[in-house]
Amino acid sequence: MTFVKQNAGLVRSERSWGTAQQKVGTIRPQLRLLGVLAVVALLLFAGGGPARAATPGQAVVVGVYTDIPRPMGLAYDSANDLIWYTTQADCLVHSLVPFKNFSPSQIGSFPTLNGVPQVPAALAQDSVFVTDPVANGGRCAAGTALAYDKVVGQLVSRTNVAGVLQSYAPITAAGLNPNYRPGSDPMGNPVDGLDVDGGNVWLSNDVNNTYKNGALFSNRLNPAHTTLPSWSGSGGAVAVGWSGVEQVCGSLFAVAVQTLNDSLTSRTLVRFDANTGVLVGFDPDGFGVGQHLEDLAFDGQFLYVADVFGDANGSGAVGDIYVFKVTGGLEDPGCTCVSPPSGMVAWYPLDELTGVTTVNDIAPPPSSLVNNQGTPKPGGQIGSPNGPIPLPGRWAERCTSLALIWRFNWTLNSTSGRAISRLMRGSSL
Repeated sequence: MTFVKQNAGLVRSERSWGTAQQKVGTIRPQLRLLGVLAVVALLLFAGGGPARAATPGQAVVVGVYTDIPRPMGLAYDSANDLIWYTTQADCLVHSLVPFKNFSPSQIGSFPTLNGVPQVPAALAQDSVFVTDPVANGGRCAAGTALAYDKVVGQLVSRTNVAGVLQSYAPITAAGLNPNYRPGSDPMGNPVDGLDVDGGNVWLSNDVNNTYKNGALFSNRLNPAHTTLPSWSGSGGAVAVGWSGVEQVCGSLFAVAVQTLNDSLTSRTLVRFDANTGVLVGFDPDGFGVGQHLEDLAFDGQFLYVADVFGDANGSGAVGDIYVFKVTGGLEDPGCTCVSPPSGMVAWYPLDELTGVTTVNDIAPPPSSLVNNQGTPKPGGQIGSPNGPIPLPGRWAERCTSLALIWRFNWTLNSTSGRAISRLMRGSSL
């Protein structure tokens, strides 16, 4: 908002203002008017004026994992470079290879479903790794929402005790925390969406409100949160609640439910400002796929959504996971990714935790094998006096924090508290 300073044009002459008594009578209405204008300006500046209309965008489906048994919760584990999902079928947490790890040539060779690439089961590596929280004293993860806390390196899931979250290490389920961040979950069961991003814990109930760190964030009874202008999908333009949630940079993505009839285009993607709660973007015609869309995840490049009742390929095996990108009003302008340069053989985010002896290389194929690991140089362990410095958070996924350089350098810089990742080209190593 731009404020224009104007000349009030007050006349200074005593003749124009008259006596002291006349001055008071003349100035009071001006003061009252200025006071009203000041209040209006303050309200507008503080967000109390008319709400800004949300901007349309598109959730563009780019891939689908089919025949996933009734998936519910989703999370991306950046340390192991895996997508994890919970299912209604058992108590385990199952793994998949992220879609971002497939090369364009691989994706081009995938079979398609209505023009959408279908990830072959062999390449998806479904359940090559599983995590069993029950084995180490945790509670069953069947049908629960899921998240990954990058700072502590643990998966987070709901328990069957209302209001209680638990966390544990991927694969081993070690280090169980049976009461993760108390007070973050104000809701009873069930919960469709869960995400952890730095200091924020996000939850959404079963077609209900969303919560941030235990406080109400978006209210299904507030038209400013639920009304989608120019909605053309099924149901009305006013959402009845939300299911999945996922913070990406300064935005909260959520699955808005426009109607409870899942045989129609009942759900769509919306974007809120994660700080103010303002609805800033939405897909006006819905996903156009899926039956009953639940939790969300983000792998740094793509968003994922679980479809618990989906059967995209008609095999009769119920359950799909869709992969998509966003455009228009769904894009976060502060989170625009740069494209990796061709021929890049190494990309070290340097966001590992203190004490690890290897670092991840996330440069894409074919010039690099995905998720290579190597010994830090110099200094040995992360956090040692001469070694790389660990910085908690989702730095590798906040694409605006990247700096392109062409020589190997372990020095970490920072801009407004954000880490600078290093990109390296093979010819300069």
